[in-house]
Amino acid sequence: MTELEGLIHYWESVLKEFSYLLGPATLVLIQSTIKYLKQLQDKER
Repeated sequence: MTELEGLIHYWESVLKEFSYLLGPATLVLIQSTIKYLKQLQDKER
């Protein structure tokens, strides 16, 4: 697992487990972070 894969996995698990506790702005920020990390991962390939 690369560092990027680890970060993606981490943020997806945070989103899955704690989304009900997070505010709307935080949810959008985490979703944007995941999207950005996936784009970086695609560029590396």
